[in-house]
Amino acid sequence: MEDLNSGSHTEAKPRLLPQSYRLIQLLEVIGKVLEQVQARQLAYIAAKYKLIPPTHFGEVPGKSAQDALLIMMNDVETAWHHNKVVSMLTYDITGFFDTIPHSYLIETMCTLHIPLPLVQWTYSFLQNRKATIRLDEKQDPLSPINTGVPQGSCASLILAAYFTAPLNEAIHAGTITRLMNLTHTLNDI
Repeated sequence: MEDLNSGSHTEAKPRLLPQSYRLIQLLEVIGKVLEQVQARQLAYIAAKYKLIPPTHFGEVPGKSAQDALLIMMNDVETAWHHNKVVSMLTYDITGFFDTIPHSYLIETMCTLHIPLPLVQWTYSFLQNRKATIRLDEKQDPLSPINTGVPQGSCASLILAAYFTAPLNEAIHAGTITRLMNLTHTLNDI
């Protein structure tokens, strides 16, 4: 199946800058149906086995952007009512999908014990992709793409969620370590 990506202009940036364009995946209908089936299986496994951190809301069944806002507002207001300081870490994911390393994504999926057929499908899905840039009826030759998940694919959001799943644990572990070091430092004073 031929996978063709085309450059799509983002209105927020000037047309003359290369950063103004994002790759959008164009596939035949049967490919989109297969992607949807696989994306739903991956989302189901993530939800059933709690593989995605509870603070992640994208492409997780039963969670929405409204849920994220309500939880954030509740946590902030609860902290304020107890005279606590609130801090929050958010991610700027501009260009994020185009930069996900395939090997790390596959390794993460294996570490999370995703069934091998789904890992193999993901590997196959990410291989042999090519892109071209088309502007005003002019088109460059196809070039291979070696990183990223196809923006515009229904599988991209859940694959990105699997890719970032270890990040929450790493941040939590780093925070605990820093707090322990700070406590030891304060005790030594």
